[in-house]
Amino acid sequence: MIDNIRFNFKFKPDENWLSNQKINLSLREEWSSGKGKGFTGKLFLNNSAKKLENGKSKPYLLIQIKLLENDELRIVISNSLRKWFFDKEVIGDFNKTEFEKCLNIISEKLEVPEDILLGAKVTRAEYGANLGMREKYRCFFACIHSHDDLKKKCIYGNETIEFKGENRSVIFYDKITEQKGKTFSAKNEKKINNVKLLLRYEIKVKKMSGAPEKPLMEYLSKIIENWDSILDSWVIELEKITFVKSMNSKVYDYLKNAKIKPITQYLVYLGMESLGLEKWRLILSDRMYSKTRKTAMKAQTDIYNDFKSKIGEEDFEVIFKGTVKNRADYLKA
Repeated sequence: MIDNIRFNFKFKPDENWLSNQKINLSLREEWSSGKGKGFTGKLFLNNSAKKLENGKSKPYLLIQIKLLENDELRIVISNSLRKWFFDKEVIGDFNKTEFEKCLNIISEKLEVPEDILLGAKVTRAEYGANLGMREKYRCFFACIHSHDDLKKKCIYGNETIEFKGENRSVIFYDKITEQKGKTFSAKNEKKINNVKLLLRYEIKVKKMSGAPEKPLMEYLSKIIENWDSILDSWVIELEKITFVKSMNSKVYDYLKNAKIKPITQYLVYLGMESLGLEKWRLILSDRMYSKTRKTAMKAQTDIYNDFKSKIGEEDFEVIFKGTVKNRADYLKA
């Protein structure tokens, strides 16, 4: 569930800690003054294998260390915990057990007591999951209309939609398109080949202060404690999204050329569906001449039945919300 993250903590190590970590993290001194020093390094999951087959660097955690007074350190850790933990297998998402294991590994590698690490303050975080869906749901992006709170909508190509706010954003994108050209393990290549659409839905908290996630995610220990509640909030966030109603691949294909007649018929269907057939018939009976009423009723009933048959049981909004709920339940403790 947790992906990119940034957190920090204070730590007073023994006299050998910094020299040991200079080797472990390949620390380099970034600045020095009368008040202290600053170092930057990279924490790899496996120091003996830092490169991919194509020569690019494997995922790492960026470690920033500031030497404070009385030999105390402020340590800032950032980057994707998910990619770091799963290595090239970036399709996977954390469950609670895996997340705790990841933090335990960081604690051991940095030689920082686990209780100090768990007390780290989280300043930004991304949480979400990958959702394997069928190819015909690719046009689902056309169903995502607006967000109640985040008014700025950004569309990138045909595979990414982001609702941006001052401190947080909600994003939907095609993970396979994003990963094209990158190196995968043979295991993940097989997984990706079997999934036509890997849709990622995530929430990015760019500044924890003032965000609704703060009570749940302010500290690493809070994330563990509130794991299931965070997943529930990820599901509930979808209630703030307005989706284009009654849409699926058949309806999308019918409307995609944006001609007047198909769109008018679609709006007639939506109006009838919203009002209910009995209320719609009552409106026609009250407002139309008897000579034209029967013809109008038949024409509009035909339109309604045609769209109803196209939609059937495949309403994208219903399917997507169900998929997100199932994924959340799977990742819960």
